[in-house]
Amino acid sequence: MQCKCKETLEAKLKEHVAKSLPEGYEDFDASLQGYGFGMETETMTMISIYQVPYKGQVMVPKKGGDGMKRQKIDTTIRAQYCPFCGKRAVPEGEEESSNA
Repeated sequence: MQCKCKETLEAKLKEHVAKSLPEGYEDFDASLQGYGFGMETETMTMISIYQVPYKGQVMVPKKGGDGMKRQKIDTTIRAQYCPFCGKRAVPEGEEESSNA
């Protein structure tokens, strides 16, 4: 991501949640999930990416043809734009193509 939304939101959320914690709490730590790194192929530089988890299940026919079985769906979708400010994930003209 080209923006600083992750850092800004984590700080604001930490402050907000800390207000509701009981007095005397210790070691509070939390972070936004789904962020990672990718490699920009032209310059081989690391870029920040945001991936949205996508999970589900579906009933599919068994190979033997006698009934159905449950199959899990577990993948991620890479965001092309920041979900918070709408800024493009990678600068115009730079397209990253591999996952890290």
